[in-house]
Amino acid sequence: MICHTMAAQVGAIEQVVQAVKSGELSQKSIQASVDRVSFNSFDTRLKILFLSYINAHKLLRHLLVPLIATMDHVLKQYANTLCLD
Repeated sequence: MICHTMAAQVGAIEQVVQAVKSGELSQKSIQASVDRVSFNSFDTRLKILFLSYINAHKLLRHLLVPLIATMDHVLKQYANTLCLD
């Protein structure tokens, strides 16, 4: 849990404990929430990757630069065949 103060964090944890004890919240649902935000989940890894502009920029550059180079090469070859005909 992320809270701005220690008192708020302790209070939040105490409320979760009370909800589990009263049956309002199950340990199974808590585990499902933990699994959903786990760093091992594919969705979370994608979010982390694209949350940062720098990470997104690096990824796009890594994917796009080779693609653009390939397209440039193909277009130059095509242009050369047009000039030779």
